[in-house]
Amino acid sequence: MNQSISQPASHVFSQGWLPAAFVLGCTGAASLVFPSVAAPFFEGADGTLWAGPLLLFMGCSTTILVLGYRYPFMRKLSARELVPATLLWMFGSVIVFIAIQRMTAGLRVYETFNALMAQRIATGKSLYTNPAIEPLGSIYPPLYYLLSGAILKIAPGFLTAGRLVSLVATLATSILVVSLAVRQGASKAQSLWAGVLFLALYNV
Repeated sequence: MNQSISQPASHVFSQGWLPAAFVLGCTGAASLVFPSVAAPFFEGADGTLWAGPLLLFMGCSTTILVLGYRYPFMRKLSARELVPATLLWMFGSVIVFIAIQRMTAGLRVYETFNALMAQRIATGKSLYTNPAIEPLGSIYPPLYYLLSGAILKIAPGFLTAGRLVSLVATLATSILVVSLAVRQGASKAQSLWAGVLFLALYNV
């Protein structure tokens, strides 16, 4: 039994494009049908506005994942490692979608301060000012505003640049969690589960 668990899990998916096409087709159809069917069960201003795009995005993400299992570096995963690796990809995909949605939805009230600080960096002003003249504080570390300001300088008008910084930092931290677990002597499967736990508990 243990021997079968440790064997490569490439047999789970075929070598062709058929499974990927099936996944994409099913999620594409669901993205068209689900919003209208589920509308009575959703409250709030947005309702099921993002349900269709989320299903389609996750379908594309799953398709990429299925196709990825055709390559040698993914075939080396054992069945024990396949489950957390898949969950790590899926949770990461959900966070990416939410980040994209929020980056295109405009600023929330408390984020205007972050955008103002990023604009100071983008326009060459100092992050910290004379509080007697311009009382601006800081609720994030300086690096957050420096990176946001650099993005804003490249893409003027992208006031939600801070969300992009947060997204990259979150995904990078999940990779760091897996790497640290490996360095501490955890197995590959255990390390992947650590990354899954980090993303699953992330407060989006």
